[in-house]
Amino acid sequence: MTLVATSRSAGVPILLGDFLISQGATRRRGRKKITRLRNTLAIGWTGTLVHATGVIRRINAELSDSPTQEELALWLANYDPGLANQQSLKLIGWIADGDDPVGFHWDGSAPEVHWGDDWCVGTGGRAYEVFSKSYMVHRDPNGPQEREALEWLVGLLTHLNCGDMLTQEGHEIGVGGGYEALYWSFSERRFKYVEDVMYFLVACRMDRDGHFR
Repeated sequence: MTLVATSRSAGVPILLGDFLISQGATRRRGRKKITRLRNTLAIGWTGTLVHATGVIRRINAELSDSPTQEELALWLANYDPGLANQQSLKLIGWIADGDDPVGFHWDGSAPEVHWGDDWCVGTGGRAYEVFSKSYMVHRDPNGPQEREALEWLVGLLTHLNCGDMLTQEGHEIGVGGGYEALYWSFSERRFKYVEDVMYFLVACRMDRDGHFR
């Protein structure tokens, strides 16, 4: 299972995903769930790895260099998931063919594109919705604020990665293995990864008397 989510913080589109792959009781790290296919197109997935990889490759190969919202919707509407185990595939993400990206959701069991900013797929969805709100920065009436959005995103990534490294939080439901995120830069008009050098993890363990362990 997995966790992939789209949301806005301070008006800035965000795409977040984990790295864990689960098969029965087996858990493996190291598989990206989100990707920037174009400067203006970012996609995340959940479902069976082989089918997700196949559809992402096809989208990458068959869409134009600057795809429009209409082009993406038409491609997804015409894609046939086929076999039943492909129908567990879900895609969410952002596409920008104007000044402000639009979020989307596509479900292989009912292949129709739905539009909106807030999507969360995978077993970690409910937990993410709860703790992400503690970092959320509301939309600014003066427009998107990239600095404030990055502060929220760095705090969120630190929280998630720290819990994953120290306690393997979420592994029992197949979520974790590290987290990464993309955000939309209005100034550069492209999706950008949050670089590792932008945040680090600090953990101090104390006993009940306040002494460091």
